[in-house]
Amino acid sequence: MNNLFRLSKKKTVSLYGVLLLIFIGITAFFIYEINNQVRNAIVKTESQEFVELYIHMRVELDKETAIHYAEDYSKIMKVGLIIHENDELIYTSSQELNHPINFTFTADGIDYFIQVDAYESQIVEVTLTEMKTAIVVLFLIYQFVVIVLVFVRRNNNEKTHLDINRIQELLRTQEKKDFDFHYVEFKDIYNDVYDNLTTIELCRQRSKDFTNGLMHDLKTPLTILKFHLEEASDENYLLKNRDIILESLNSIGDIATDIISEKFEKDFHSINISKIIENEVQKYSKAMESKGIRINSSIDKDLEVVWSKRDVLRVIQNLLSNAYYYSYDNTEVFVRVSERGNHCFIEVINEGDTLDEDFISIMFDKGSRGNSKNNSGNGIGLYITKLLVNLANGKISFKCDKDKNIFEVEVPLKD
Repeated sequence: MNNLFRLSKKKTVSLYGVLLLIFIGITAFFIYEINNQVRNAIVKTESQEFVELYIHMRVELDKETAIHYAEDYSKIMKVGLIIHENDELIYTSSQELNHPINFTFTADGIDYFIQVDAYESQIVEVTLTEMKTAIVVLFLIYQFVVIVLVFVRRNNNEKTHLDINRIQELLRTQEKKDFDFHYVEFKDIYNDVYDNLTTIELCRQRSKDFTNGLMHDLKTPLTILKFHLEEASDENYLLKNRDIILESLNSIGDIATDIISEKFEKDFHSINISKIIENEVQKYSKAMESKGIRINSSIDKDLEVVWSKRDVLRVIQNLLSNAYYYSYDNTEVFVRVSERGNHCFIEVINEGDTLDEDFISIMFDKGSRGNSKNNSGNGIGLYITKLLVNLANGKISFKCDKDKNIFEVEVPLKD
């Protein structure tokens, strides 16, 4: 499998290598062209200046002085010369002429024909050397820029690699750390990844919690069935309580179906919460009587809320199950459903052990269990109850009043 950064580095080196070769080729071509153009310009200028000065000296001074100047100029400047006056050869330099430039002049009645070859003269060579030096300096500057770009690119790749490693570490550990990122884009990606991981974990945890809650809810219909089966002395008893037994069996079936299908979505619609709670109180009455507990209910008629019937049943069943397991024998459980303002209030009050303040503060947290001697729960019931109430935009609270334990649920009434 290819490494992204290794490939990027290879591509970068290859790219700069190709650019370097192109630059060298273009530079060589331009050096050649510029060298020729500069050389030709210098040769022409230098040759013309010599001819003008020679004729000036020949006219203003004398022939010998002019020829002496031509000899010195040819030797010192390494310039080839051939000078004719009136078709008479008067001077030929020892420097061979390979690229001569011809000049024809007439001054003071004398016809001059002068050939000058300054193609490899000292002035030309010095000028071209200076130009080549400038080009070499430019080339070195380009090389330096290329090296700097390669270094910067490599450094950027290392920073990018480091930032991506931090994102990979987050995916591996799912623990957010306060890193200093080199690029704000990677920091944004890091935060987005963490938020998505958190959302996934919350969804996974919610699914797990609701599954555990459904498993917990199985206790309620099983408790009712167990009670009626234990109390059944003849066939008439079973027939008399047939509806309650069948409803408990149906509840077990519904819970099992929800667990298998992972059906956790909200199915909210308008329901008569008064009738639902009234039916549940009736179902629990018989079971409560086995411990000598009597349910005393006060339920306002036909209160409607927007909620899931399944969730309402789970909430009231958990609260009544709590009352069943944690009430003293031969006491009363009070169930009140009332309208206050635009809210429905559900109260379940039982007599039992007083809970300490430390536990009350965490009793709705997952896994919290009281210190009662009758405590056999797994700390999930009240946690799920609170989640279900919150889903309906409601609130649940608990307080102790001497030996009375009071649960209160508040949910909005239907508009």
